[in-house]
Amino acid sequence: MQILHRRLYVCENYQPPKIMEHRNMTKPNLFSFATSELSQDAMICWLLSWAKPECKNTDGELHRLGVSLVEAFFEKHGKKAPDINRVEVTKQDKHIDVLCELNDEFAILIEDKTGTANHSNQLVRYLEEVKSRKYKEENILPIYYKTEDQGGARTYLKINFLLK
Repeated sequence: MQILHRRLYVCENYQPPKIMEHRNMTKPNLFSFATSELSQDAMICWLLSWAKPECKNTDGELHRLGVSLVEAFFEKHGKKAPDINRVEVTKQDKHIDVLCELNDEFAILIEDKTGTANHSNQLVRYLEEVKSRKYKEENILPIYYKTEDQGGARTYLKINFLLK
C-alpha cells in the first residue's frame, strides 16, 4: 500500500468495479453498483420526488428530469401527463415497490425487479390494492420496471403492467 497526499490510500491489488460486464453493456449503469431492488426503488422514488412543483426552484434540471419521468410513464399508457400540482411518493406501501400519486387523481404503480421475476400473483394483488383506493381505474398507471432480462413479458402485459 502506498500513501498519496497523506489521506488517500491506494491498495496495490485494488480492482475497480466491473461496471460494464453485465449483458455486454456499453455504458455505465448505476444499477451495476446499486444491485438490490431497494436501491433501485430508492432511485425511482428520489427522481419522482423531484417532479414536485416546489422543487422547481431548488434545482430546475432535476425537476425537469422528474417531470420527464412522470411524462414517460404516462406516454407508456398512451396518455398525456397532467399539469403537476401535487406529488406524493411512497415506497413499500402494502408491498408495492413505488407508488407515485399525482394531484390526488392519478396513481403510478411501479413494480420493479432486478433479477427476479413476477411471483405469487403479486402484480395482480398490487393493482387490485390501488384500485380499491380513491382512483378511477383509467387513472391508475401500472408500470413493470425491470433492469435485466425481460423474459416472459407477455405475462405482465396481460395484467396491464406496461414494461419500462
